[in-house]
Amino acid sequence: MGKKKDRVRPYRFDLLQGFIARHVFPWLFSRVEISPEHLKKWRRLVSKGIVIPILDSPSRIDFLALYHLYRSEGGNYPKFPMGISMVPWISVRGIYVYLKAFFLWLVKKTCLFDPFFPEEDQEITRLGRVPFTLYLHPAGAYIQRCLSFRTTPLESIVRFQRGHDQPVYLVPHLVLYGVLPPTEKKSLYTAFWGEMSMPRWTMRVKSLLFRKRIQVRIGTPIDVQRFLKQHPSEPDNVLAREIHHAAAAILDKKLRGILGPPLPSRDRMVTQILEDPETWELLDQLSRETEKPVEELARKARAYASEIAADLRPSYVKQWEKILRWVWQSLYDGVDINEGAQQRLRRIARNYPVVYIPSHKSHIDYFLLSFVLYEMNLPLPLIAAGVNLLFWPVGPIFRRSSAFFIRRTFRDNPLYGEIFYFYLRELIREGVPLEFFIEGGRSRTGKLILPKKGMLSMIFRAFFEGAAPDIYVVPTAVSYERIVEEEGYIRELRGDEKRKERTRDLFRIRKIFKKRYGKVYVRFGKPVSLKRYLEKLGVERLPESVEERQSLYQRSADDIIRAIQKTMAVTPSSLVAAALLSFGDRGMRRSEVMATAQLYLRLLRDLGVDFPEGEKGPEPAFLRSLDLFMQDGVLQKGVDIDSDDPHYFVPPEKRIHLEFSKNMMVSHLAPLSLYTWAVSTRPKETGRTVFQAFTFLFRLFKYEFLLFSDSPVRWVRLGHAILKPLSDREIAKLRHLTLSALEGYFVAATYTLRNDWEAPRAEKKLVQEMIRLGKEMVEASQIRCPESVTSAILLGWLRIAREEKILSAVEGGIRQSRKRGERLVERGVNFREVGEIAEFLDRLLSLL
Repeated sequence: MGKKKDRVRPYRFDLLQGFIARHVFPWLFSRVEISPEHLKKWRRLVSKGIVIPILDSPSRIDFLALYHLYRSEGGNYPKFPMGISMVPWISVRGIYVYLKAFFLWLVKKTCLFDPFFPEEDQEITRLGRVPFTLYLHPAGAYIQRCLSFRTTPLESIVRFQRGHDQPVYLVPHLVLYGVLPPTEKKSLYTAFWGEMSMPRWTMRVKSLLFRKRIQVRIGTPIDVQRFLKQHPSEPDNVLAREIHHAAAAILDKKLRGILGPPLPSRDRMVTQILEDPETWELLDQLSRETEKPVEELARKARAYASEIAADLRPSYVKQWEKILRWVWQSLYDGVDINEGAQQRLRRIARNYPVVYIPSHKSHIDYFLLSFVLYEMNLPLPLIAAGVNLLFWPVGPIFRRSSAFFIRRTFRDNPLYGEIFYFYLRELIREGVPLEFFIEGGRSRTGKLILPKKGMLSMIFRAFFEGAAPDIYVVPTAVSYERIVEEEGYIRELRGDEKRKERTRDLFRIRKIFKKRYGKVYVRFGKPVSLKRYLEKLGVERLPESVEERQSLYQRSADDIIRAIQKTMAVTPSSLVAAALLSFGDRGMRRSEVMATAQLYLRLLRDLGVDFPEGEKGPEPAFLRSLDLFMQDGVLQKGVDIDSDDPHYFVPPEKRIHLEFSKNMMVSHLAPLSLYTWAVSTRPKETGRTVFQAFTFLFRLFKYEFLLFSDSPVRWVRLGHAILKPLSDREIAKLRHLTLSALEGYFVAATYTLRNDWEAPRAEKKLVQEMIRLGKEMVEASQIRCPESVTSAILLGWLRIAREEKILSAVEGGIRQSRKRGERLVERGVNFREVGEIAEFLDRLLSLL
């Protein structure tokens, strides 16, 4: 009997592997990776009992990946794959053992090929802590063998657990060869390589030969002992089936959390939208209202759906991965991501649709977030892109790389709006992750801009209509040290027209690779459950009145943009830019710049704002930012004997570049800065007078610095506590942060007061004339900051002037003579207040 126990079984790959398996495979499988958290979980389970890895389908390469991974980590490893012959990779001795076992099976019907043959049922005790790998869907031949034995491996494991106190853990495993989402539409790529959820042997071999990264992920372990205690009276075969279903559900959820749901094809989505009864009800209604044939409207609906829908192709995503990796290495010094985001996002991605809402400052945003999620092994979202990017060849490439397209406005086109909504609702029903920019277009100023409600309102509507039990919204902040499109933004801020994207622009793209742009900081905010958010507001159903609906959408949009602002990391370059601008038109020493940047950083820390400080502190990052500005010609070094503390100066025409960088952090400190202006107006007056001045400034600049959902009372308390220990010089530096905004509004108020207003004026024309006046005031030294005379600041004044009824929009006053309408404005009922505002701002600025 003892001799039988010592016999080497032919399935023991660990004892019978041949030369190639011993000497070549360790090198081939050296790129197999597992996260430290999962490895820690694995070791903890192995220390407690017997652990059996479970895979979905049989694969020699998957088994070898686990075998070499766990063996290289110095822990226990599986000895063989259940139901798979490893004969091609065993030694000569192994072949002898295999043939001998085959002969015994022919003569004595004794099976040594399977540890769960009735005579070999206790073999599991001789295989150690990790005996073998198990497959939920084994090969057909092995299923036939199980039928002949009248047992299955899972039944045998249950039977083994009944007779032993040592717990058995079944641990679902995923072996990933990439993270591309599965698609409905098959292509030559998927036919040859398979999909990441079901890779063919060709993909596995390619990953090995080309040294691609292979990742192992562990699901929630199944404790067989606990399973038995919960179902003590169930027979073994029933328990085995329940364990099988539980393991399959764990693997499916784990895979969904990484790859996402299967993405619907473009053709299927277009057809599904057009076959929806709601679509035909809409077409009938519009046909009656417009007196157009239903067939004509149906053709338009199909055209709209085709224009909108994404057409994701795995081969395109795969190529983009290579291109983007090269782009990041060529342009940036790295991408910094907040810790803990990956696990939070994966937990919700397994069960719910996820909507990422990032800030939008650059076209790079379209690629960056997808690349970051791809690197984090999270499902790729479909991205809402503007139709301005539909030009050839960018449009077709983006469409096949995860973009769907939306028009800038469709208020006057209800058919397009409803077709877009139906498409969005179908994506949410399918559980597809989405990404859209709540600001609408890119921010040209570096600051966040006011949110748009369009797509957000559609997400609310889809939720109320039951498209998903819950939807998670993830506010996401992206901060750049330098923006690729900065030169174009500066031209627009100086009053030039925005140029439409064209194919010829692609030939200019090589220019951006001539310099580097620092680091990029991505911060994922706390995911917000739409269901719990609405419960907190006491909203159970979509409000019936338009006013209540718009109020709900506006409040949620404001909450999201504020969440993005709170989440955003402050970049070193924004602090250095603010410090450089604070010296006005005089030069400054490096030590002075560093001290001022440290002051701003200290104040930000008091407010709890995220600053990605390196191991060596902020100073190396500040010095790198100075080098970036020098490289761009924004900053120049003076002739100075003292090389340890060089002298810098900023050319006047370059100050607007620094203003753009400063704006990435100014909103955090703007309330404190405005408070210092209020305090400076009446230093000897009562606190009530200071509070009134601060409240006035707070209201005046609420859109400029996103203060519309904040409380001035809170900032008065904070301001008193934070500013008390500061010196007069430090308070002056803090005050300077909002100087450009005050001067810009002073220019706008002065122009508004001087204008005759005999007839309504187009806002675009007003801005151009304000810019001319501002330049004259800079030359006359009436204002100090050339960067205050920008279209963005002046448009901010016009918005607040309309709201305060200083100016009023002409009813129906949209000039349609051009492709895009221009708002017309005239004197409002409170026009007299503009004189008081101009006088107050003039008095503030005279204190400098």
